[in-house]
Amino acid sequence: MGSNSGYALNPARDFGPRLFTYIAGWGMDVFKAGGGWWWVPIVAPCVGALLGTLIYELMIEVHHPPTAAELQTSCLEVTEGKMGPECVKLA
Repeated sequence: MGSNSGYALNPARDFGPRLFTYIAGWGMDVFKAGGGWWWVPIVAPCVGALLGTLIYELMIEVHHPPTAAELQTSCLEVTEGKMGPECVKLA
């Protein structure tokens, strides 16, 4: 049925029954059935998300101007980690 309806593309529909049949006693054969491609729908979205983030960071985010929060230096950076009187907030 999986090759006809494509349910193996949905990890929730494919991995759950495989895990159940493994625990029920069928052994590792349930993960070898169908060429052993059960892990692709689980891993591919994670790899795609990482690659998409990397591509976005390299091609788009680098070209954005820095925000005011990124440009503002903290008091501890100005005083090189030493707490000086300019870092004390009054009231």
